[in-house]
Amino acid sequence: MTSIAAFTLHEFDLPKWHFTAGARWNSFIISVEDEAIGTAKITPSALVGSGAVMRKIGNSSNVFVSANSAFRAPNIDDLGTLGIVDFRFETPNYALQPEHSVNYQLGFKLLRNKLQGEGYLYRNELRNLITRVKQDTQTMQGYPLYQKENVERAYIQGIETAWTFALARNWSIQGSLTYTYGQNTTKQEPMRRIPPLFGRLALDYTHGAWLFGAEWLAANKQDRLAQGDKDDNRIPEGGTPGWSVLNLYAGFGWRFLSVKLSALNLFNEDYRTH
Repeated sequence: MTSIAAFTLHEFDLPKWHFTAGARWNSFIISVEDEAIGTAKITPSALVGSGAVMRKIGNSSNVFVSANSAFRAPNIDDLGTLGIVDFRFETPNYALQPEHSVNYQLGFKLLRNKLQGEGYLYRNELRNLITRVKQDTQTMQGYPLYQKENVERAYIQGIETAWTFALARNWSIQGSLTYTYGQNTTKQEPMRRIPPLFGRLALDYTHGAWLFGAEWLAANKQDRLAQGDKDDNRIPEGGTPGWSVLNLYAGFGWRFLSVKLSALNLFNEDYRTH
């Protein structure tokens, strides 16, 4: 696979405003050779763009809106998969086209001496999605037969936020939260592999070159599943259970050397990441 690209990016500043805009042209030359099936070659290309406007609020915060378009060319795995993959048998499709998306985002940032944080709302519209399609009742070596096709539209939207607060001279607390919602509008079902609500809370103590800390990680149960998730033997029946784990860590930095020691999952929680 060969990738060729050219881009241009422009910025413009005013006392309380900041504007950015850009464009990128990308072209791929993808060739897949297979002894049994032969040689396939595709050359997708696209022009994508981005734009953003930021408004300063005082000296320590700002808000911004942005829009970005994107495309993803089929990779060699998309084009050339042939054989047993997990719970299915896949055959190649050399007529695949690129996936396209448009992402919209609204954000806020705060930078003060003791408190720093950011929050984002976003929505990503996806079309021409490459997805595995079951070929009716056909089987191969006892497995259901699948082939990838550009047949679906979907969207992903969510919230992300992260904050740090300096409690005292050597102490700080950090927290982050991520929520993601995906919907396949073609099948009118949840989008595959969407993570559940996830959060992190950490307490750090620093003294000179030393760092000590504790963190709590937690994820909600994910039972909002696509049919492809239900068919995936890596996902438990009924969805991935929620979990929380506690970790401790210590670190030391000296010139060009840094060392970190961690004690993970102190209570030996049986868990898996969705």
